[in-house]
Amino acid sequence: MEKANIIRIILSIFAVSPLVSAQEVPWVNVIPADSSFSVLMPAPVVFDSTQGMVAGKSMTTYFYSFDFSSGSFVMSYTDIPYLADIKDKETFEHEVQLLLEGNLANVVTSFENSKVIYNEKITVDSQPGRVFQVTGTFSGVPVQYTSRRYVIGTRLYEIMVQSVIGAIPAEYFQRFFESFELIKKP
Repeated sequence: MEKANIIRIILSIFAVSPLVSAQEVPWVNVIPADSSFSVLMPAPVVFDSTQGMVAGKSMTTYFYSFDFSSGSFVMSYTDIPYLADIKDKETFEHEVQLLLEGNLANVVTSFENSKVIYNEKITVDSQPGRVFQVTGTFSGVPVQYTSRRYVIGTRLYEIMVQSVIGAIPAEYFQRFFESFELIKKP
């Protein structure tokens, strides 16, 4: 995710919004139109998309989000068309690692006093992924950004929670992150 999108999402956390707690709303199972995955999220879930260009090819990122007064849960996916053009396995794996690691640098530079709490390689259905958490301050408010990213074929998935530190109980993080399931490969 580009730095501009990260800042847009972070700013939405602190925007004027209803004082709603993640604990006060029902959770719903989100399944996109292509039925490629499912994830549990607090409701109501808002859908959005953004257009961009990578390696001269158009791409769209789709976002499913739940925003409340002190944080947000976001599930996004992006089809990365240039990956389909890479025939060399080593080059493909290198590009995948760049995609998995790329967002971390953007998040770190988005916060003041940022600190990487953890940054580890993971897998889902034997596919490569990365999980990381960054804490820092944003406009003087202590915040955290926790993300899991996976590349499945030519699609990048990102599941993230960003919030004021302490605003979301640990069991809500766990419920959200552990609920992600691939239904079919894109």
